[in-house]
Amino acid sequence: MAERTTARTVVEHVVETDEQGVPRIGARQVVDETPTPAVAEREPESERARVSER
Repeated sequence: MAERTTARTVVEHVVETDEQGVPRIGARQVVDETPTPAVAEREPESERARVSER
């Protein structure tokens, strides 16, 4: 369990900085459950949103 807490702290820093300057909430789940296919699906969604904005 200690590992999860440590990972969360590191993720918090990553959440602060994002390519678009938006809090990366998904990053928290990525570290919380790295071996999760749902997390991989969230990454493409971000890219799709970027393309849609353009």
